Amino acid sequence: MTQEEINQFRQKEFEELLARTKNIEGWAEIFAESGARDNKNTDDRVAKNIYVEHFLMSSIMEAFMFRESLNLKELYKIVLSSKVPESFIWDIPIEKLNLTIIEMIKLGYMETYQKEKTIVPIFQITDLGFKVLQDRTLQNLALTSFYSYQSQKLNERAIDLSKRAVNLSLVAIYISVLSVIVTIILAIVFTPS
Repeated sequence: MTQEEINQFRQKEFEELLARTKNIEGWAEIFAESGARDNKNTDDRVAKNIYVEHFLMSSIMEAFMFRESLNLKELYKIVLSSKVPESFIWDIPIEKLNLTIIEMIKLGYMETYQKEKTIVPIFQITDLGFKVLQDRTLQNLALTSFYSYQSQKLNERAIDLSKRAVNLSLVAIYISVLSVIVTIILAIVFTPS
């Protein structure tokens, strides 16, 4: 295909996309049907979820430094006993760990296989997983998202302290105005005539 044919093909695709979007009744309907109103995510929750996800991925990858292949029980044991902080164990449901494992399989960092006569899946790290582990990519993401999460918390505290400082300043202004008024009244009342 020549460049002109490629451009015509792209233009045709774009026009088809525009035609399909004209059939959409309205963004309000899409918004209502998407469940976006039920979204309870706060900035703090999103920052923490990203941090937890990256930390779990990093911990799972580091578990393969012990052995080349691990079954699910061994993976849980290594991750939960030596890699994850104690607060994570009680705050994060096991489904989150399972979803992280599934996500890592889909991303190609690890794969599952079953030996004969085994019920529990056995995981092993892939070549891409080795590369990610060697480059410390997930560890860097976990560290960066941790700092981002901590910054989010510190920013919230700073905003709270700023609001309190403004309130204290308003109270101080109110008291100083009141003291001026009281001083004027006392000066008028006790002034010898």
